[in-house]
Amino acid sequence: MIMADENWTQFVLEGSTNINVRKEILDSWNRCKQLGVSYEKEEIFSHIKQGDFVSRRQKNFDLINAAVPVMEEFCKRLNGGGYLLLLADADGYLLEVMADHKSQKLADRCGICPGARWTEENVGSTGLSIALRTRTAMATSGNEHYCLALRGWDCSACPIFVDGVYIGTFDVCRIGPKNDLKELYTLAGAGARAVMERYQFNKTKIKEQVLSSVLTDYVHKLNEKTGIISFDKNGIELFKNKPAQDFLMLFEKNKFDLKSKEKKIFSSFDNGSVLNEIEVDGKKFAIDSEVILSKDKQLATVIFIHPKTKLFYPIL
Repeated sequence: MIMADENWTQFVLEGSTNINVRKEILDSWNRCKQLGVSYEKEEIFSHIKQGDFVSRRQKNFDLINAAVPVMEEFCKRLNGGGYLLLLADADGYLLEVMADHKSQKLADRCGICPGARWTEENVGSTGLSIALRTRTAMATSGNEHYCLALRGWDCSACPIFVDGVYIGTFDVCRIGPKNDLKELYTLAGAGARAVMERYQFNKTKIKEQVLSSVLTDYVHKLNEKTGIISFDKNGIELFKNKPAQDFLMLFEKNKFDLKSKEKKIFSSFDNGSVLNEIEVDGKKFAIDSEVILSKDKQLATVIFIHPKTKLFYPIL
């Protein structure tokens, strides 16, 4: 479905900017023109290689795990209405696409599928591409989209933030024209919020599992002065206690005074088990790590920081 209106035609064919469109849309159209995006695109051609896509999905496993149940519930409620749901990561790659039969047919013709990159440079102006750039919620009608391929859709996108960190965007599209953009805006906002809440809930469950494992299996390593830092399998910090926080502040304060061999301790954290000693500001610390498993899969890595008065471990 190819749609054109007077404002769009004047801009793309005549170069006129004296047109009746919202400022954020005109700004986006101008960026697309400056980027050399073809408004004549009738299909999305920018797709990531399969191997890279698999790696990207693994990197965003927690986001996908939180979003899929939300998207499935939305699909049940919206089934038959011509809706299309998109989940993009923080770089604009589509990780999940769900649609009913009606919208899936049009999505296939447009090239909308997992692995497509949804930035302005790749797809022109849409609610999702603008939201990705501005990190704010955005609703757009088909007439406000830049490329022909996507002018048959109305859409609204809402960024997903967890603890202030942008992790992706939830997008609700519907075959146009003349959809209620306020409805799409509300749906996108509700979806993003639900994904955020599930993401936080899942992280809390992991924290509880890790803490339970530490207190059960590694109690022999602990005393009131033991620093504990935990990271999930993607290297994202789950928690740290006060002794660990104090150590990191001391390390940061004195890092330029440390010998090169002593600084290697942090670069080796990702290599599995670590056993080493470091001296910071005249104080010695023994540091080791343990991998926490759940059902034979890595759940997290825990770093133990032990203040020392005498050596127990060899210096590596």
